Amino acid sequence: MFRILSSFSFRSLPAVILLVMCAHACRQPVRPAPETITAVPSADTAAIRTLLRSAKAIAESIPDSASKMYDSAWRMSLAAKDTWAISMSLLGKGNAVSDTDFLLAREYYRGSLRLALAVDSFELAGRAATSAGSTFLQTGPPDSAVKAYMYALDLYSKTDNPTAKSSTYNNLAIAFTQLEQDEKSKEYRRKAIAGYRTASDTPNLVRSLINMGSRLEYPEPIPYFLEAISLSDRSNFPLGKFYARLGIGEMYVSKANYDSASHFLRQAEAITALQPVSKQYMSVMYAVMARMYYLQQQYATSRAYFGKSTKIALELGKLDLLEKQYRVLTKVNIMLGLREESVDAFDKFNTYRDSMQNLQVEQSINEMETQYRTAEKDLQLAQQERNLARKQLEIRNRNAGIYALSGIVLLLIVGGGAYMLHIRQKQLLAAQKLLTMEREAELEKVQAAMEAEEKERARIARNLHDGAGSILSGVKLYLASLENQYRDLTGSPAYKDTIGLLNDAVSEIRETSHNLMPKTLHLEGIHSAIRDYCEKVGRSEQLGVEFLSYGEPARFDIDFELMIFRTFQELLNNVFKHAQATQVIVQLSFSPEVFSLTVEDDGKGMNDKQGDGIGMFAIHARVEAFRGTMDVGSSESGTSINLQFPVPATAAIEKIS
Repeated sequence: MFRILSSFSFRSLPAVILLVMCAHACRQPVRPAPETITAVPSADTAAIRTLLRSAKAIAESIPDSASKMYDSAWRMSLAAKDTWAISMSLLGKGNAVSDTDFLLAREYYRGSLRLALAVDSFELAGRAATSAGSTFLQTGPPDSAVKAYMYALDLYSKTDNPTAKSSTYNNLAIAFTQLEQDEKSKEYRRKAIAGYRTASDTPNLVRSLINMGSRLEYPEPIPYFLEAISLSDRSNFPLGKFYARLGIGEMYVSKANYDSASHFLRQAEAITALQPVSKQYMSVMYAVMARMYYLQQQYATSRAYFGKSTKIALELGKLDLLEKQYRVLTKVNIMLGLREESVDAFDKFNTYRDSMQNLQVEQSINEMETQYRTAEKDLQLAQQERNLARKQLEIRNRNAGIYALSGIVLLLIVGGGAYMLHIRQKQLLAAQKLLTMEREAELEKVQAAMEAEEKERARIARNLHDGAGSILSGVKLYLASLENQYRDLTGSPAYKDTIGLLNDAVSEIRETSHNLMPKTLHLEGIHSAIRDYCEKVGRSEQLGVEFLSYGEPARFDIDFELMIFRTFQELLNNVFKHAQATQVIVQLSFSPEVFSLTVEDDGKGMNDKQGDGIGMFAIHARVEAFRGTMDVGSSESGTSINLQFPVPATAAIEKIS
């Protein structure tokens, strides 16, 4: 439950809290267009600098007031034509909306970065790049976050600020954790710790030690947590005292070392009586303690701590915490024999789970709408450029005709043929540019649609796993408790069949969730993902599936691989639904120039309606967007569909050993 990132956050929370870089969420009514600003200082700006310092000082404690102050500073700095202050204001405004509107936040950060570079303020430019990277940590892809942080490190190398560089190392560690590159993540965490030691920055050193401890396997974290506790106690760093003890306590709970866990968790609880601690983390602390007592079968004490935790979560309106707490509280009440209370807790769990799902659906819809609008805007820009290019081509053609008529004698004598060839080359280049722009626009549109579709698949997979799966697990636990109360159930065939059906349902939900989120595709690539999928389908008695692969398997750009995998799934699904086939052959072919996928069945073939349907049209659109070709051959003895793609020159390709 306990994880600390750039500053402090918890694994049970739905969003990553980056206290070092981001202020609390607060949507601003004014949306400047930073790309149009070219201001330079021309007036006394001391009042603006004072306002910016005040906003920065209260950004974490009073985010709403800080946001308004940044807004005022932005207007004043525009009037004063103070480029540095405009950049700083945009950075603050980006932080204010970074938890609610990632696209707008990045727009602010880009404007801040450009203006900071215009006045050679490399430290401010580094902060803008780091903040932009932090938005990619929350929305993905994490490799974009890595690029932003690496650029920030390059900017910080031109300054004398080791603390800023160490903080960026911390953020890089988080990004590599998301990329599942644990060794690089540990490497950058160690760099952050070394940098904070050199700078004698105790608060950030404590944060990094806790952060490192939270990412290691037992018993490696223990020295990091103990050093963080020692440093916090010596320097009287209140937050470090609390979080380090909570972190090591939660680790000991997970390892069933309840004596040590109780020792540190009670110390953390005592600290909260002496100094203020965020209510959100108070709720998490009580939840950890409740879980500790639950695992020790001290259900009454566990229930009391859950009561404290849920009370705070209700005050804060934290739906995610309430959902998790009432789910476990249902089990606690069952163990205590509190039938009505367990039913009430289970009803509340369902209520908060439904609220969370509705909130996730709303957020998913908003994200998809934003992506669609972005893709639509890019397509409009591409169409405008295409129209402009066409007009220029028409003008060139008309001028070429005039030149040809006026100088025909000279052209015949000197080099008319060469000149006309030159004009023709220009025309071909212009036409090629038009075609390239159209393909790029179509590719961006397809990629945006695929990204929205994948996010929706991920949401559904999480809901299946955490929703229906959790409910069935709760029902199974409840039935198991009835076995202790009614001994006759143990030998009842109906009871055993019920338990067996529940196990089958949980397995089915888990398999469906894994199909929606193909982990093998992201980790090992298209070759392993399609091979494993064929093996799984082939184990059924409905259809025989044979997988063949030629050439040396390679990794491609993840967007390309994802498109291939989803297209393959759709083709195989069409065989299941329509072909009435008994055998399918799936072939992959890898070469340095061409990649191809072939799906061939022995079914009844496709009719005209199926070949021209919406599904096949969508597959055609995807293939063309990635510069591929699609060949369909169908007869009464079966159907063969072959997809071929030139290996993308810009794709990240590597051989699989």
